[in-house]
Formats: sequence, structure tokens, C-alpha cells
Amino acid sequence: MTENRVFRVRIAASPELTWAAITSPARTKRWYFDSEIRTTWEVGSPVDYVRGDALQITGRTWEVEPDGDGCTVTLLHTGAYGQETADGSQHIVDALKAYLEAEPQRRA
Repeated sequence: MTENRVFRVRIAASPELTWAAITSPARTKRWYFDSEIRTTWEVGSPVDYVRGDALQITGRTWEVEPDGDGCTVTLLHTGAYGQETADGSQHIVDALKAYLEAEPQRRA
């Protein structure tokens, strides 16, 4: 049985820097299992994370909202199944937070 899962994290980085980390192929490689994001960015289009020629992850929606001097990131994983996907989604959110809160020279 599949379900939708929501993961939230507060990150001590600007919404702009956070969105760039989520949407830039060069940056996603640094924190998302060495994967690049591929999408047309049209409403309703898939957002795929790929490593080489192999599809890795699809069916995730990101939201970034200002929150004081940082932001809150929400990851919606649609069509999720099993504990493995829950653990993986939590790992992804944690990896994004660690990447963005690392020393600034590592984020560029």
C-alpha cells in the first residue's frame, strides 16, 4: 500500500539559498546521493533525481518557507511505501539541512 508522507525541517539558511540547493543540478549532487535534478519546472511535471543514466527518485514535492533568519522546508513524498522509503526521505531532508548549515564555502 502506498501513501503520502510529509517531512519538515527548519534550516538555518535563507530560502533563496535553500531553493538553489534543491533546484540546481550541480548542488543536488553534493547532498542528494550524488544525483542531479531533472525537470522542466512546468506545473505538474515530474521532478526526477538521477545518478548517471539510472533513475533514482521521483514523486517528491518541495516547499520552502521563510522562518525567522532561516526557512522551513517541507518534503512531500507521494506514493511512498514501506519503512525504507520513510527512512530514505528523512535522510534526504537531514542531508539537505547538513549541507546548508555547513561552512559557507562548501555550499557554493
